[in-house]
Amino acid sequence: MATVTNDPVALSARSYAIAQRVIAGVHPEQLDLPTPCSEWDVRAVINHLIGAHFYFAASLRGESIDMSAAPPDFAANNPAATYAGAAEEMLKVWREPGVMDRTVETLVGPIPAPVLIGMWCNDNLVHAWDLARATGQDDNLDPDLAGQMLDMLRQMPLPRGEGAPFKEAQPCPPDTIPERQLAAFLGRSV
Repeated sequence: MATVTNDPVALSARSYAIAQRVIAGVHPEQLDLPTPCSEWDVRAVINHLIGAHFYFAASLRGESIDMSAAPPDFAANNPAATYAGAAEEMLKVWREPGVMDRTVETLVGPIPAPVLIGMWCNDNLVHAWDLARATGQDDNLDPDLAGQMLDMLRQMPLPRGEGAPFKEAQPCPPDTIPERQLAAFLGRSV
């Protein structure tokens, strides 16, 4: 198991590798299964992860994106390879000089890159957990990283409730794996 680090790019690489491994374990017949992220099925979670990598990479580089265009179904054709390419590009962007001085427009408003990198690391880890649970894969993904993400999120005011990105925290036994504690904190039933 990897140890905890304060390097946000290294943390991102870990979360992206976890998501890639889980996406590679999804079979085409599982794409319509529900996930613990109750609004999205497996296909939607995969499309979110891949599409957001492309969006954030372009936005951090100052490129414009037509948000009115219908996004492609990234999950339809080799999602593991598509995710791997998108994640590799995102990591290149995180390593570009000056990138941490930029801000990205998101659904919750403008987010500075130093905040976005942590949030996106968490998003990849939590959605990998969603996919693992939905498709019968091991959900013990990286306890150290999950614990670090949980500590980070507990210090942030999260928009919760109806119409917000996060549901209210759900009950979770304190002796369960950190990935489940993180998922419950973000509103998933574990």
